[in-house]
Amino acid sequence: MEVPHAEQCISFFYQFGCETEATELVHSATSLFCVVGHQVLSGMEHGELHRRLHEPFNFLNVQPAFARAMDLPSIAFRPQDQVIKAILQLYRYNISRPLDERVRLDQSPVVHIPLKCTVEVNKTWYDDPLYTMHPHAGTTTAHTYPYAGLPHFAPRADVGLLSITADLFLVAGDGLEDPLVTELNKLRESHQVLPSVQLFDRPPPPAPTVHSQLLQGDRITSRQKRKQTGEDSSHPTKRTHRAAPSQPPKRLSRLATSSKASDVACSSKNRFQDLLNDADPTPVSKRKREVGTPARDSQEKRVKLPLPLLSTRTVHMRSSKMKGMDKTKAILRPTRMR
Repeated sequence: MEVPHAEQCISFFYQFGCETEATELVHSATSLFCVVGHQVLSGMEHGELHRRLHEPFNFLNVQPAFARAMDLPSIAFRPQDQVIKAILQLYRYNISRPLDERVRLDQSPVVHIPLKCTVEVNKTWYDDPLYTMHPHAGTTTAHTYPYAGLPHFAPRADVGLLSITADLFLVAGDGLEDPLVTELNKLRESHQVLPSVQLFDRPPPPAPTVHSQLLQGDRITSRQKRKQTGEDSSHPTKRTHRAAPSQPPKRLSRLATSSKASDVACSSKNRFQDLLNDADPTPVSKRKREVGTPARDSQEKRVKLPLPLLSTRTVHMRSSKMKGMDKTKAILRPTRMR
């Protein structure tokens, strides 16, 4: 059973290098008429191919020398007739329908057909042997001119873009014919697709970004607000807004709180001082005080007594005692002298 080879399993040299080179199938989305026509007939969106030129479906990973030969193009991978006929059927279906009713190639039955490409070589340019490597066994096989025994290949690129490179290979070669590939090119350059081709030939509009969408939403919102404010304002709104209760400023509330705290501190300090006074009362005079009268009142009464009376009586008593003592000394003194 034949095993399809990978695209990097063919070379001009016997030794296969581990490194491959990526070559583009289509270099521009609008440089060739056939490329633009393929976008229209394969169901692509305007500008889609331009955005996807650097994706893997537009590249072939081949041996370095083989990549340079494909750029000429003197070598091409041509899909089998079954795939080309399915692409022709899709082209004929989409050519008479609007752009929004077309069927995409990557969503059609074409993608479910196993790809088996043949390697087309411009035999007027090459007559040296080509070498292929078995993908499983790793054995190398030499193929001489006219390369009749070359195996089939299964590239990972897009089948529609591979058909375009096959058509470009026919155009570059002298006397090369391929009726199915030529039919594909006729449909791409048909006058029926000319209006859509003119649209796709122009640069696509810029894709909307998140910033532009936000700006558009803000404009719509502001427009709606202006429309609401421009209406009759005599009708009351459904919801009435109630005024929030007035609250004192935070600074005043803090001052009030601090003043309350100072009052409490002062009152507690006075109470504590009263407790100390009760625990250590002032000595009470020997005078009998009335019941229920605090010691502080009696002390005040004692202080308020007439001080001259007390001081006069005390001085008089001391002077009389001193006179008596002097008389006694005068009587006894002469007696002791004798």
